[in-house]
Order: sequence, then structure tokens, then C-alpha cells
Amino acid sequence: MAFKDKFNKLKESVEKGAGIAGGAIKAGAKVAAEKGSEAFDKTKEFAGEAFDHLDDKYKKFKTEDPFVAVKFKSDWSDEFDVYGIKVMTKGEYGIYLSDIAKRFTDNGNFEWGFGTNEDFTWETLQEFMVLLEIVELTEKEALTLKKVLGGSSYGNIPEA
Repeated sequence: MAFKDKFNKLKESVEKGAGIAGGAIKAGAKVAAEKGSEAFDKTKEFAGEAFDHLDDKYKKFKTEDPFVAVKFKSDWSDEFDVYGIKVMTKGEYGIYLSDIAKRFTDNGNFEWGFGTNEDFTWETLQEFMVLLEIVELTEKEALTLKKVLGGSSYGNIPEA
């Protein structure tokens, strides 16, 4: 087989693989959006009326992009600022929000410890949510951000 034939065969194989990967990414984005919607429904179930009072920026997506960056910023006792960022799919974000809401219904509040002996305690879901900023990301932006951060998260971000 001549070099040109081998090259063309390899090129076809790569293009076919890219087409399959592109289809998988689009399917994954659709599943992520569906999972996010399911998780939002579950969050509403856990948080009840509190969820209805949340700003729409926490409950609705403006784009079809499959990822979000969840940014957290808060001040601890006027002594130091706590920052964090985490890249996740929209489905993971919906599950994250649902898990946080469940903490409030299970415990009446949400307490999150960090450092050696510091912690935050939030009494309501709204009180916690105002500390988050949600930025929708394309797949390329998410991958770039993960590369820059050295992983999917950086700093301190409350986990349920």
C-alpha cells in the first residue's frame, strides 16, 4: 500500500472517530441537561417553598452549553476571605444543588467546616445561594479551565 493510501486511510479513521466523539459529546450534553432538570425537580422537593424564592439565575440555564463553573466567595468573621471554583456538568450542578437543599431539610441549616477549626453555618438555602455565582461554559472552556486549575476545582467550595 502506497504512503498516500495509508495516509488517506488513517485520515478517514480519524475523521470517523471525531464524528463518533462529537456525537457522544452532544448526546452527553443532552443527558447532562436532562439530569440537571431532574435534579432541579428533586431540589424543589427537598427545599419546598425556599426553592421558589431563589433567584432564577440559580434555577434556569440560558444556554445549551453542557458545563458550568460554580464560584463560591464568602468572608469568615471579617478575618479572611474564602474562595473556590468548581467545574461540573449541568447535571452535576443540579445534583449538587439538590444535595445542598437536602442538608437544609435534614438539619434545619447547613454547616460546612474548613481549615483547622473554622466553619460557616447558613440558616436558609437563600443565604447560602447568594454566595455562589454560576457561569455557563462550553466544553472547550471547561477543558481549558480544568487545565489552568490543575483539576476540576480550586480553593474551597462547600460540599454537601
